[in-house]
Amino acid sequence: RKQLQVDMCLFAICSALGQNFIFYTITGPGPLAVTTITTTRKFFTILVSVFLFPGNSLNDKQWFSVGVVFLGLLIELHDKYSKSRKRTTAPSKKTD
Repeated sequence: RKQLQVDMCLFAICSALGQNFIFYTITGPGPLAVTTITTTRKFFTILVSVFLFPGNSLNDKQWFSVGVVFLGLLIELHDKYSKSRKRTTAPSKKTD
């Protein structure tokens, strides 16, 4: 009974911290960053589960879907990197 109370308190604390991180991510970088973080986390959770536990296998269609998600994340990363690089290398306008 005592262990259950400790586990429930730890779960509540972790949940509250997680909600704070989500809130600060939405109000800081924005909702797109939250969706990217969430998709990336779920993507790697699936891969870790498949590789660590052989009973969790994926069929060909599921592997294809994993590839599509990975490709989407790579494209998004490339777009963000390209846009930030263009901003830093753009010539500054001089006003006289």
